[in-house]
Amino acid sequence: MLRIHVLAVAAGVLALIASASSVQAKAGGKKDHGIHGVVMSIDKDGGTITVKTGGKKHKKTSVETPVVERTFKVTTGTTTFTKVSHKPGAAKGEKGSLETTAATFDQLKMGDHVSIVAKDDAAVEVKFHAPHHKKKAA
Repeated sequence: MLRIHVLAVAAGVLALIASASSVQAKAGGKKDHGIHGVVMSIDKDGGTITVKTGGKKHKKTSVETPVVERTFKVTTGTTTFTKVSHKPGAAKGEKGSLETTAATFDQLKMGDHVSIVAKDDAAVEVKFHAPHHKKKAA
């Protein structure tokens, strides 16, 4: 009977230790990935970007995420505006690299893919790239 009590207490202590360490890891390691989507409209006078997110099916469950349009304001608090482009590899079959350059709000176009880190619907960081065009079948 004593063995059962000792084992139960040991299991409880181990469970508390495991849950405490996972809570600490979640609290310290959280990184904001931002909102990813496609630019639907740009109001250069008002300084706003409307982005469409969602509408993709999950590969395993075939559940489609709802399409949501969100509007973000570009202000003086927007610290980074970056254009990302793909530089192909030197040899055929070699993996290319990503090249980032500083950009401005005027370089953003409708249809560009965008990643926005926002705080209260105000864009803090904006990264964008032109959409990838699929090659037409011959």
